[in-house]
Amino acid sequence: MKILVALLAFSSASAAPLKCANGGSPRLTGDLFAPVDCSSATLPVAALPVPPAKPRKLRLKGLDGAYEGSAVQGMGRYEIRVELKTGWFGRAEAALKLLELQFHSLTASRLTLSPAKGPGRFDAVLASDDLPGAELKGEAQAGAIEASTAAARGAINDGSQVDLLFSNGARYRVRLAPSGSAGYRAQVWWAVPGAPARSFETQLTRAAAQP
Repeated sequence: MKILVALLAFSSASAAPLKCANGGSPRLTGDLFAPVDCSSATLPVAALPVPPAKPRKLRLKGLDGAYEGSAVQGMGRYEIRVELKTGWFGRAEAALKLLELQFHSLTASRLTLSPAKGPGRFDAVLASDDLPGAELKGEAQAGAIEASTAAARGAINDGSQVDLLFSNGARYRVRLAPSGSAGYRAQVWWAVPGAPARSFETQLTRAAAQP
């Protein structure tokens, strides 16, 4: 994680503004690995291979802190850092940093959650340092994992799940199960408009907070 820690001091906001070759405006896709796109077409979103969560109140405060892990996505290998901070009245903000190890490119995203009506429900807002000032609104549902024989092979079947659905149709299902004394096994499935469903798994371990 040394490379990731070294790069966290640099902000992508200092990079040149993104421009689209087709003359359009860049927009957020909801994809954490490729957060910005220039297409304005309305495209279908693939189904995910795990069922929605069974609604249940989730105490996010118990997950407060920083975690580190790694993942393989396509041809890339990534270091991951997640920081979760909870606030008053059930609000929370999760910061995700992905460092691609071959080209040392850093992508940083933030997810803000505000309690909504219903057990485990939140209003969600996604932002990315790759497109400062832009937001993608959506909703989140936390709960228990719904057992299903149709679920993806090797899926965690005992733990917590958070489902995210954004205004452009992008969707996520995240499963967490305690692993070790201070870590979590995490599985993520997601799909964005016009792309196939994808997934990754990582082992998240507690990490020191950044100064």
